[in-house]
Amino acid sequence: MDSAVQMEKISRGVPKKDKLQAFVLQVSGLSMNRIAQLFGVRATAVLKRSGTLGSRLCAKI
Repeated sequence: MDSAVQMEKISRGVPKKDKLQAFVLQVSGLSMNRIAQLFGVRATAVLKRSGTLGSRLCAKI
């Protein structure tokens, strides 16, 4: 595999700390639109990430 392709795959995604911060903001009552604006993504991305993270956290409880 070409090293440029490997670097592209490694740099994709959202850091876990950002996902957790967005989740905490959402649980605290901040709107998905505002969270999306803060992180520079669309509201649908916030919805997808929070659902994924929320289900993982609930599974551990």
